[in-house]
Amino acid sequence: MNINARETNRKVYNDILDSRYDILHKVEERDSIFHRYLIRKLRQAGLNQVKTILEIGAGSGDLTLDLVEVFPDNTIYVNDVSEVQLGLLTDRLNSEKIKILHGAIEEI
Repeated sequence: MNINARETNRKVYNDILDSRYDILHKVEERDSIFHRYLIRKLRQAGLNQVKTILEIGAGSGDLTLDLVEVFPDNTIYVNDVSEVQLGLLTDRLNSEKIKILHGAIEEI
């Protein structure tokens, strides 16, 4: 992602000051065919054998919720450029297995 796109993304999501973004995306993300497909593929790939997961662009944590449920023994590092979105994620998930990495992934 180039610097302008990254800054635009950061600005858009940091401008959202409440959980309306999260409510809107529940329909698109949490209940999506993609989530179910991804979890199935992760299981098939033997992710239970791995103890650490990195989720890039975690947003407010819809996929993270699923990952914690399906892989409860794994430590999950979540990354996003938006402090607001990571704040929502932290509010939703109170787990010592979740580690927050704020910022652009290529800078971490």
